[in-house]
Amino acid sequence: MMVVASFSVLPLAATIISIPPGGLQWGQLAVFFVIVMWFLRAAAMGLSVTENEVIIRSWYVTYRIPTSEVKRVDIDGYSGMINGFTQNGFDPLRIFLRMIVIETTDEREREYQGTISSRRTARRMQAAVFGACPNAQGVRSDDESGSPRRDRDSLRRRQG
Repeated sequence: MMVVASFSVLPLAATIISIPPGGLQWGQLAVFFVIVMWFLRAAAMGLSVTENEVIIRSWYVTYRIPTSEVKRVDIDGYSGMINGFTQNGFDPLRIFLRMIVIETTDEREREYQGTISSRRTARRMQAAVFGACPNAQGVRSDDESGSPRRDRDSLRRRQG
């Protein structure tokens, strides 16, 4: 919360500094309010695990997955709004940033861009999910092979 407070000071300072002689404008307050709300949501983004569910918060949506439904947890290179959902191996965001991929018991695999993080943080999030979901499978080492779906699709293309 301290980080959010420190980042909120900058827009507040800019709003105060830009007060014209005629007084504060409503537009300034609206922009300040939007920026503060954006920082608050950014601070809440990520993954948390409770006894019964895995909770993933992204910019617009909060996902709740029962721990009993988690089948597989993997780490994949980031592919989301920031880099235009690029799957290119040369994209710096995809090379250096990671996100969590969860497959549920109904065979649905989903990438959670709201879990964008460094490799180390992604491993900690994956370990937290493994702790709450002992039956979950996945790559449990430094080798992040990526999405199993993408691996299967690329294998099919190579085979013909």
